[in-house]
Amino acid sequence: MMSLPLVAHKTARKLFAHLHFLQTMSHANKMNAENLASVWAPTIMPTAVTSQTLQTAWSIKEHQVVRDLILNYEAVWEPTEAELRREAAIRRVLVRVLSNTATMAPKAAGDLRAWIYVHDRNTCFQVSLTPNKTSSDVCIELCEKANLESHLLMLEEVICDGSMRRAVHIDEIVLDVVLRWGYWDEKDRKDNYLVVKENKILHDLEALRSTTSACSELRIANETTKAFKLHMFEFKQGKLCYYKDKQGSHKIEEWDIKNILWYIGHEPKRNPQSQWTITFIPKNDKPKR
Repeated sequence: MMSLPLVAHKTARKLFAHLHFLQTMSHANKMNAENLASVWAPTIMPTAVTSQTLQTAWSIKEHQVVRDLILNYEAVWEPTEAELRREAAIRRVLVRVLSNTATMAPKAAGDLRAWIYVHDRNTCFQVSLTPNKTSSDVCIELCEKANLESHLLMLEEVICDGSMRRAVHIDEIVLDVVLRWGYWDEKDRKDNYLVVKENKILHDLEALRSTTSACSELRIANETTKAFKLHMFEFKQGKLCYYKDKQGSHKIEEWDIKNILWYIGHEPKRNPQSQWTITFIPKNDKPKR
């Protein structure tokens, strides 16, 4: 070890000092020399051999070498008195912290707090998002701020720099909405927000309550295609499906509307050449948008 170049020598000395200290606290961290060697040996002593038999033999030996260097750190590196005193002081602090932690009752994590706008982006209020708080609960909480009865309000999710928006269902957990953004790319989530506003969509849909099915031609593009293609769509009994032909004899795909997040609008990169668009994202597909 002493024949190593200066930088490698000092790096190895520092690393094994840390690993040796960790194994002296194995009663608390469960990382004895054997466990530490299993983790660190492949990184410290990688092999270039390609034979499976030789790799297995090397792995056994590298584990033994790294384990012995951890256990015999003081004999190999001969730490100074100052280093030993510093290590002992750190150990005393850790022991005190661990003993205090063991006697303390666990504390409940605080609720996530989020800013929610009212009517527009000029006014916002901080709301505590508990694991059970629904969109309806948020509307009730902010109805006085909005100067409207709660049943006349809706919570709207606005994403992708304002290009897409949707009404959050009254029974939907708002915390799930906010946490979902965390899986999206930075450019997709950086300007997302929630807003409580008058529910005009509810009144617009009132005339369609008696409609049990709808069928029409629409243009569709998915995440793998750029161009929009014309297909026959049908909405019936909570299902949305589209067909290869106008007669509806060959179904291409079908979705349960309960498993879809519906947004009015489209991504800026899309060019549907239409006055109105709908974008939907499957809830249970993959976390990334």
